[in-house]
Amino acid sequence: GLMTRADLNHQVVRAAVYDKLTRLEADLAQLIRIKYRDPWTWIDRLNEKAQARTLGYWELSKRRNIDLDPIVALTLAQLINIVAQSRGLRGELAYKSRKEFDEATGRFADTRNRVMHPIRPLVLGSADIAQLAETLKAINDLQTKVDDALKKRRQESVS
Repeated sequence: GLMTRADLNHQVVRAAVYDKLTRLEADLAQLIRIKYRDPWTWIDRLNEKAQARTLGYWELSKRRNIDLDPIVALTLAQLINIVAQSRGLRGELAYKSRKEFDEATGRFADTRNRVMHPIRPLVLGSADIAQLAETLKAINDLQTKVDDALKKRRQESVS
């Protein structure tokens, strides 16, 4: 029945938020992979530290005879950063500017970090509830846009 603020810190709520974030992360990776068939196109958009980590992971996986796509080494924040830097992807997702995209996605990394640490409270007060609600709305909005873009790409590849 009734919920309290404390209830919003329970694992079931965290799991639901985490599920949304992981789905978005996987779908963003898929969209980037489709948009940029050559990984070097998006690798160049990462900072030097992220490039080194990604390339190291990629090379290590190849040496172990598991040639994974290098995109699997990225975090949600890095995927969002790649989209933010790509006018083409932002446009495909119906964001008019980088500022609009950054404002929509600005809290995703913090929310993911708070969800991932079960001893940290997700919600302390009413401001946190409002912020979480706004963030979840933005996650849902971006997920819908990514779903639409992937669907459109699938239709184009069939045609």
